[in-house]
Amino acid sequence: MKKIVLIVFSLCFLMNTSRCTHQKQIVVCCPESEELAGEWFTPHAAFVKIVLKDNGSFDFFNYDSVSSRVVCIEGKYEKDKNKIILLFQDKNQINLSISCDEVGNYYLKNEDFYFVKND
Repeated sequence: MKKIVLIVFSLCFLMNTSRCTHQKQIVVCCPESEELAGEWFTPHAAFVKIVLKDNGSFDFFNYDSVSSRVVCIEGKYEKDKNKIILLFQDKNQINLSISCDEVGNYYLKNEDFYFVKND
C-alpha cells in the first residue's frame, strides 16, 4: 500500500520564550483509491456517514429533519488529487478535502461535513 503524503506546514506555538513548546503538523494526503473505499462516519453522529465503494459509487446516510429519520442517497464519486467529489443523482455535488494525521488516520471534510475513515 503506497501512500503519498505532502507536509503543508509545521506550526510552532510560542509561550513567551524563544523555544518551541508544541509542534503540530498539518498534512494533506493523497491515498490510493483502494484506501478510500469503506465506511466514513461523523464522530458523535455516527448515523451521518458515507460508504465509498470500489466501483466509484457511494451511499450517503444523513438525517432528514422533515421526516425525522436517516435517509440514504446514492451517487458516484470522483477522486481529484486530494479531494473527493460526491456527485448525486439530482446533479448536486459535495466537495470534500482529504487529510490525515501523523499516524495515518484519514479524514474527509469541508465547511459542512467532517468524516473519519472507519478501519
